[in-house]
Amino acid sequence: MKKGQISVEYVTIMGFAFLLTIPLVFLFYMNTHSAHQQVDVTQAERVLKKVVETADQMHNLGEPSFTTVRAFIPNDVEEIRIEGRNLIFVIDRGQVQAELVDVAQVNLTGSISANPGTHFIRVEAVDDYVVLSDT
Repeated sequence: MKKGQISVEYVTIMGFAFLLTIPLVFLFYMNTHSAHQQVDVTQAERVLKKVVETADQMHNLGEPSFTTVRAFIPNDVEEIRIEGRNLIFVIDRGQVQAELVDVAQVNLTGSISANPGTHFIRVEAVDDYVVLSDT
């Protein structure tokens, strides 16, 4: 064989191998991104449920009961709203926004920051409602 032919065959094989790796890298990225989003949604659901359960407990104990909930707010949470008995987390899912909602047994008021990271949320029973606030 000639040296030129070996070089052409080598370049052809390397080019073919490179073309095969591009779709594999793309699939890996898409699967990893999807798994990351699912983890964020699951974390947000856990925080939502924990805060609402704690609010119900504080209401059942009555005024002046309060406690602090340690919660990790994931990156994909865009907004946290309190509307009546509903605690709502707005999640950014790429081009679509989804809402996670949990309903308490008592009216809720206050505000919780949607900044990602660890938060300490004060849950305080007052009269016939519960106040939620960042501490």
